[in-house]
Amino acid sequence: MESRFTISNVLSVSWKALASQIWILAGLMIGYIILSLILSLVLPPLFSSPMTGTIVSQLASVVFALIFNLGYLKNLFQALDGDEPRLSAYGQQARKIGVYFVAALLQGIAVSIIVTLFLAPYFYWLFQNSFISEIALDVNGLPLIPEGHGAALCGILLGTLVLLLPAIYVAIRLMFYQAFIIEEDAGIIESLKKSWQITKGQELPLFLLALVWLGLFIAGFLLFLIGLFVAYPLMLMMYCYTFRQLNRNR
Repeated sequence: MESRFTISNVLSVSWKALASQIWILAGLMIGYIILSLILSLVLPPLFSSPMTGTIVSQLASVVFALIFNLGYLKNLFQALDGDEPRLSAYGQQARKIGVYFVAALLQGIAVSIIVTLFLAPYFYWLFQNSFISEIALDVNGLPLIPEGHGAALCGILLGTLVLLLPAIYVAIRLMFYQAFIIEEDAGIIESLKKSWQITKGQELPLFLLALVWLGLFIAGFLLFLIGLFVAYPLMLMMYCYTFRQLNRNR
């Protein structure tokens, strides 16, 4: 099946939409980071038990992150529509955090099960039948490869990557559950099922798109982390636009 989108078009449209609202979207990310730090610093001292304070702080951070992720994606959809991102989006999306959390948990469990099914037997066999158990670490924590085993190690890494493909496949097929929760108010199972439907036949284009995202993230990280305030919103904008393209043609 032919791709329902092109990476060049996704990048072009997403960049234009992001550029029109870059200061607001970057500012929202900065605000989220600052508020997260404040939560982590202020909440623990409010409790007599350090453990209780840590647990409450972590739970508050998780809830805050869920609300921000939902609201921020909604802001990106608003920017795609030519509207200015609105803070009201966070309050509107907050009621969906339960659905979002469980759907994300189910996706994570599905991917983790597949990783375990494929990689656990493989690594068990490696430790039983190869030199991998002989690898030690130097003073800097880097692996010391036994002499003459470089090619074998490359083969092991390649085998690991190949066995990760089923998990990557499932992750790609379920990747748009968040968008369905935000855009169509879908439920837990409904959002996962719809994501599976619209990604049918689009696995390779989406995998290539994920590689572009990885490149953007690395580029943003290398630019003294500051670039992430542009790269990360751009990645998410590309996610939103790709979702629209796939959902429109399903």
